[in-house]
Amino acid sequence: MKRIACIGECMIELWQDRQHNDRMRRTFGGDTLNTAVYARRCLPAADTLVSYVTALGTDPFSAELLQAWQAEGLDTTLVARLPDHLPGLYIIRTDADGERTFYYWRQQAAARMLFSCDDTQRIEQALQDYDFVYLSGITLAILDEPARERLLTLLASIRSRSGKVGFDSNYRPRLWPDPAAARHWLQKIWAQTDLACPTFEDEAALWGDADPDATADRLQALGVTEIVVKQGPKPALLALDGQRQQVAGEPVAQPVDTTAAGDSFNAAYYSARLSGQTAVAAAEAAHRLAAQVIQQQGAIIAVE
Repeated sequence: MKRIACIGECMIELWQDRQHNDRMRRTFGGDTLNTAVYARRCLPAADTLVSYVTALGTDPFSAELLQAWQAEGLDTTLVARLPDHLPGLYIIRTDADGERTFYYWRQQAAARMLFSCDDTQRIEQALQDYDFVYLSGITLAILDEPARERLLTLLASIRSRSGKVGFDSNYRPRLWPDPAAARHWLQKIWAQTDLACPTFEDEAALWGDADPDATADRLQALGVTEIVVKQGPKPALLALDGQRQQVAGEPVAQPVDTTAAGDSFNAAYYSARLSGQTAVAAAEAAHRLAAQVIQQQGAIIAVE
């Protein structure tokens, strides 16, 4: 059985329902969780295990999150449970023009303790046998520096045992003390990456890349062997095996909600590649899924 793990943070989400007198609705969200859910949907359940790796509390809200993930078919045996911590929380407010603003409460979130808790060694040992491990820059940003070093050591160990690492920088300035710190740590993790799915807008904001080719050049210099640079509705740039190619997206006349567009793209791309499809076919599948996601409300769309 092929084993895939997504490492990161999922938070409780409160959002303003403008269609029902601005009532606040409670769901959940997180970039790596979104990718895990869509990967589980893309891959055959009979021969693929998709695990979500994070830390939660022992409170009722954490229990609800676990139940929801399990209902999606995710394996949750690598979720640490910390009695003295809670999940993070964020609120989305939407203005009359549909623009979204996010407010976060996550400083004491359990996920920040993932690589510095009693369960850490058990989780690290289990991940040694995984075929593919995916994480994002948000995963890295919420950890303290010793935990980041421990995570980097883990990734190097997984790769030494023939496992592959997938990464999306998902640069969020508010999570880092300054751009220099973000560049320092993200460069370290890019050097432990096999399959990269960065968004050009993020890379340009942090590194000043002039175009997607500049992003690909920089990542290849760090040793990344397969790169797909996302550009929203524009063609994605594939760079591998000494070749580069643009892969056009699926046209969407009127997007409803672009939440998780990149997360779902990553899931479909990695899933297709792990299933033996070509990079071009994988990028086409990724565009198709992202197009479906942005035509519905919310990060996780209905299965049908």
